[in-house]
Amino acid sequence: MSKKVLLLLGMLLIVMISSVMATESRVMSLGNPYGFIRDNTDIFYYPGSIHKYVNRIDLELRSEGNVDNWSIGANLPMKKNVLGVYLNQPTGFNVDPYFYDYWDKHNDYEWGDLDISQKIQFIYGFKEKFAVGFGMAIDSKTDPVWDPDESDYKKNIAMSAKYFELIGGMSDEKMDLGVSVFMPMASVENEVSEEEQTLSGIGFGLNGRYYFYEQSRLTAMALGNLYYSGLSDETKLGPTDWKNTYGSMMFDLGVGANYTINENNTPILGIYPFRINTFTAKTPNGDDPDENDEYSETYLYIPEYKLALESQLTSWLTARFGASQEFHFYTETDKEYEEDEYQNKEYDSSFYTELGFGIKYKRFFIDGVICDELLFNGPQVVGGNDPGMSTKLSLGYNF
Repeated sequence: MSKKVLLLLGMLLIVMISSVMATESRVMSLGNPYGFIRDNTDIFYYPGSIHKYVNRIDLELRSEGNVDNWSIGANLPMKKNVLGVYLNQPTGFNVDPYFYDYWDKHNDYEWGDLDISQKIQFIYGFKEKFAVGFGMAIDSKTDPVWDPDESDYKKNIAMSAKYFELIGGMSDEKMDLGVSVFMPMASVENEVSEEEQTLSGIGFGLNGRYYFYEQSRLTAMALGNLYYSGLSDETKLGPTDWKNTYGSMMFDLGVGANYTINENNTPILGIYPFRINTFTAKTPNGDDPDENDEYSETYLYIPEYKLALESQLTSWLTARFGASQEFHFYTETDKEYEEDEYQNKEYDSSFYTELGFGIKYKRFFIDGVICDELLFNGPQVVGGNDPGMSTKLSLGYNF
């Protein structure tokens, strides 16, 4: 398996174990200070916080590269409890890199044949501080395959994929806790090539936040997050059988503060003194399939800063600005069986900014992230491909 594919799988696993999506535009325009502000995005980190966001409907509209998608959710009161129903929520998982063969098309799987990137999710809140939830995504497909021996399409390729998720948590005025478990699985069986491919795995996440200082203007909190996932894909082609295994982990600790300068302006500060992302892969050696090649990459962030400002310009318009800077050590190790070990080490930093807005009219609200291309390059009046004003929009209604 090529190093480019391994890097892609590593990014997919890191995204899968760390992505939690809700109303995104406000948080993204503030530089993604997840956990450092109270927002209904908390529901997917800390499910018990759903009690704070009852009687509302949210619609997410996203445009990222060539991919446009949407999600919609509602938090509905049920006497003293609350039920959250969310459609097309992102799972952060893509099966294509595991089944699509870039060089040898013997399995006849095409990119996009299986899609479990979006799920339906339910969250039930009870006793004013607790909540549990369930999510799933299912896809299947059967296509005829050309059989050169019989010169017809009487044989098939059968494909299926599933994603299941369980979450739970507790929230009160001082503390938030959340836990999640997710299980992706998929299979592809080709009756002509007699190839069988399977994918399975499990992951979990733990999230915690504690407000250790709350006064009239200043609020300070500490938080921590831990995610881990382990996956394996196995291929059986005639008498040949090989298996790849992948593991990914993310752990961080953070501290932050919100300070209300006046009723219209609130700066937000978040610091991760420590964050680590790791990805490992074991793949059969090409010369000796009974032995494994080992590949790993590690990102160590020391530290990462987030600074944001939310300003109420008028009774109906809010401006948002966010900036983030990270410093990280990167290590890549590639060890082939009975060969020398290759290792690459780098130290780097990155800085980015975001800008957004919020509009509120009675019970309706719109949050948006202003597109960087439009902001710095302007619209392409002639020739098309205008990036548009916003890459993300969140539309909501409080009822």
